[in-house]
Amino acid sequence: MKELKEIQEGNNHFSLSPKFSDLRNSLVNLIEENGIQDHLVFLSSGTTSAKPKGYVISNEAMFSNAKAVNSHLCLNEEDRWGLTLPPFHVGGLSVYYRASLLNHSPTLLYPWNPETLPGKISDHNISIISLVPTQIFDLVKLKIKAPKTLKYVLAGGDFLSSSLEEKAIHLGWPIVRTFGMSEVGSQIATSIKIGEKKLKILPIHELKADEENRLWIKTPSLYSFEVQFINEWILIPAHKSFDQDGYYPLPDRGSIREDFLTPLGRQDGKFKCSGLLIDYFELKEILETHMLRNGCWGKLDLSIKENERKSQILCLEHENSVQFDIIENFKKLIHPIKIDEFISVQSIERNELGKKMIHNTSIKNN
Repeated sequence: MKELKEIQEGNNHFSLSPKFSDLRNSLVNLIEENGIQDHLVFLSSGTTSAKPKGYVISNEAMFSNAKAVNSHLCLNEEDRWGLTLPPFHVGGLSVYYRASLLNHSPTLLYPWNPETLPGKISDHNISIISLVPTQIFDLVKLKIKAPKTLKYVLAGGDFLSSSLEEKAIHLGWPIVRTFGMSEVGSQIATSIKIGEKKLKILPIHELKADEENRLWIKTPSLYSFEVQFINEWILIPAHKSFDQDGYYPLPDRGSIREDFLTPLGRQDGKFKCSGLLIDYFELKEILETHMLRNGCWGKLDLSIKENERKSQILCLEHENSVQFDIIENFKKLIHPIKIDEFISVQSIERNELGKKMIHNTSIKNN
C-alpha cells in the first residue's frame, strides 16, 4: 500500500509514535536480524515510556482481519473509510488495510478536530469511521450532529459508558460497539445494530471461554511476535502462549452464546476488598455517568492497585479542578465499597487514544 511507504524498511513496515522514534533503528535491526519479512511492526496503544511493547504481525494477518471487518459491515467499493485515529496504533493502521481492499485510500481526519469533522465527512462522502470514547465525548459536549453520509461509527479502544453512547446516538452518530485487540490486528467482535451491547464474533475467529470466563482465541489474524524493550528489544513468539489446542489467551473475560460475545472486562476486573467482591467495570459505568452529569467527564479515573495489607485496593485519581462535592457524592453512590486511595493531579495525562498515562502524583489516603 502506497500510504505505508514512508514507514517501510525492506519488506516490513514500522509504525511508531514520534515519542518512540529513538527506538526505531534498534527495532528495525532486531526484525532484520531474525529474518522476519512482510510484517507490520507497531507498539500497543497502552504502551508507556517506562516499558514499551508492541507486536509484529504479518500483512497477511492484517488483511485477513480487514476483509472480515468489511464483510461483516457489508461494505463495498462505494463505501469510504475515514481515518480519525493515530496512524501508529492498530485502530488507525487497520483502516489502511480495510480501505485498500475496497480500492481506495482512507480520507485523513487526523489530527482530531471535532468541529470540522462533520464537514469533512460530508465533503468526502465518508460512510464509516472509528472513534474512541474521548472523541465521542468531544462530539457530545459540543452537541455536534452527525452528517447523513455516515453509516457506522465503530466505537472501541477503551471503556464506553451507556450514558455517553446514548447521548451520541441521540445526536445521530450511528454507534456500533467493537471489541478488539492489537494482538489480532484489530477487531474480534462487532455489534450488528446501533446501540446494541451484544457483539457478533467475526467468522475468522474461533473464540472460547474457560471456567473463569477468560477468553481464548484461534485466528489467522494473530500476531507473529511480541516485542518488549527492557534495556534492549526482545522478541517473544506468539505460539509460546498457546494451549494444547492452539488457542491464545486474551487478557479479557467474556460470555459466549452461539456466535455472540458479551465482554465482561479485563481478566483482573473483579477483585475482593475488605470482604466485598467488586466488579471494577460496574464502578466505571457509575463513574462515567456521574462525570457526565456533573460536567467533568475524563477528570476522574478509577484503578486497582496492589497493596501490602489488603492485597488490592481501589484508587481514585482526580484533577485538582474537580469540586470536593463531586468526589464525595461518588463515594456515596458506590457505598459500601470504599476508595482507599485518592490521587490529586493537575491534569490526567492521556495518550493519543485517550488512555490514561503514568505520571508522578501526590497521594493522600482516606
